[in-house]
Amino acid sequence: MKPVSVDPAMTARAELLNSTATILPLRQVAQSCQNHDMTEHSEH
Repeated sequence: MKPVSVDPAMTARAELLNSTATILPLRQVAQSCQNHDMTEHSEH
């Protein structure tokens, strides 16, 4: 249940921040994995 006093815009902004906070680390991990793969391939 959401309190009635919450502003919809603030809720949307909080959800956006939450999704961004979830996505950014995943993208960083994906990038580091790609970089790791590239360096591994270049070593071979």
